[in-house]
Amino acid sequence: DADADALLAAAQGTTALREVCDKHAVLAAIGCDKRIGPLCLRPGYGFGGPCFPRDNRAFATVAATLGVEPILPRATDEANGVHAATQARQFRDLRAASYTFRDVAYKPGCPTPLIEESQKLRVAALLADSLREERSASAAQRVVVADRAAVLDQVRLAFGSRFDYRQLD
Repeated sequence: DADADALLAAAQGTTALREVCDKHAVLAAIGCDKRIGPLCLRPGYGFGGPCFPRDNRAFATVAATLGVEPILPRATDEANGVHAATQARQFRDLRAASYTFRDVAYKPGCPTPLIEESQKLRVAALLADSLREERSASAAQRVVVADRAAVLDQVRLAFGSRFDYRQLD
C-alpha cells in the first residue's frame, strides 16, 4: 500500500536525522506538546512489552475487519522493526569484541522476568544472527545477556545458545 510505504519511508528517514540533530533536544521539544508530554520520550530501543505491540496488532485486525485499511498500526509495527534492525547494524558496525545487553525484561527494573516483545532482546538477537553470518570476519565477537537469574532462565528458554549469559544477582 502506497500510504503505508510513505509512512515507513518517513519513519526510516528520521533515523538519518540523528546525524544532524540532538535527539534529546528533539524529544524535549516534542514533549512540550501537552497532548504528548515528556514522560516516556527517551531515545533508545523501540516499543515492546506484552501490551502495546499486542494491542496495536489487535487494533489493525479490528480495523481491517471493519473495512478500514490499518495503515498507521502496520506502519508503527514495521517502523519498530526497522528501528531494531538499524540499532543491530549500528552495534555490529562498532566491531566490538562483545556486546552486552543488561536489564532485558520489557520494562527496566521490572521485578517480573517478563521478556515478551523485549526490544533489547530483539536487537540482541538480530545482532547475534548478523555476527553468526559474518563469522569469518571475527569468530571472537559475541553477544552477552547480563541479568538476574530469573530473567536469564526465560531468555535461555526463548533463545537457547544464541547468546552468552552472565548472571547479575
